[in-house]
Amino acid sequence: NAIGSGRSQPKAYLHHILELKHTSILEHAQWSFIITGVSRVFSHEHVRHRIGTAISQRSQRYVNEESSEVITPSIISNNPAVQRIFDEATSNAKNAYSSIVSLLEEDLKTTIPDSTLRRKTVKSAARSVLPNCTETHLFWSANARALRHYIDLRATHEAEVEIRQVAIAILRIMQTEAPNLFQDYEIYDYNGDSNIKCARSLLC
Repeated sequence: NAIGSGRSQPKAYLHHILELKHTSILEHAQWSFIITGVSRVFSHEHVRHRIGTAISQRSQRYVNEESSEVITPSIISNNPAVQRIFDEATSNAKNAYSSIVSLLEEDLKTTIPDSTLRRKTVKSAARSVLPNCTETHLFWSANARALRHYIDLRATHEAEVEIRQVAIAILRIMQTEAPNLFQDYEIYDYNGDSNIKCARSLLC
């Protein structure tokens, strides 16, 4: 039998693999995701998942961040007083970034005549004042075993809010794209709060 003794159907075979936790087999299947609308708070957490993955992130050395968005945590946007403080801080940071870029571009024209090198040098220095809430973009590839590990760790109520939301979104995609590999997960409201979506494997 090509896919397992006594199990002629892929769904039954993969379910058995998951039950036995023989998850090394899952490393043969891989998916890629474009992740946008996330902050560098998220990416700092996300890049910790390296085994079985590949990641590329938008470079602040090459991209001018003057027009980039900021990602506001919901706990901040739900409080008008805190939102005002947040808006003032992020606005000041972006204005400082723009001023540093402008001043250094002019200052380094003589010492760094190569315009491409000068722009990279300037942005590399100016990005130091940007807040962690600055939006970033990532291209992420991961095999099925790594995806399950990511969901197990990041789709729980203990996880940071933004990465939990991404983990839930990825799980929803995978339950459509590869239901036989992610059939055992359920998404639920934590403590009855529909704003807090979590997931768990029924095989654990």
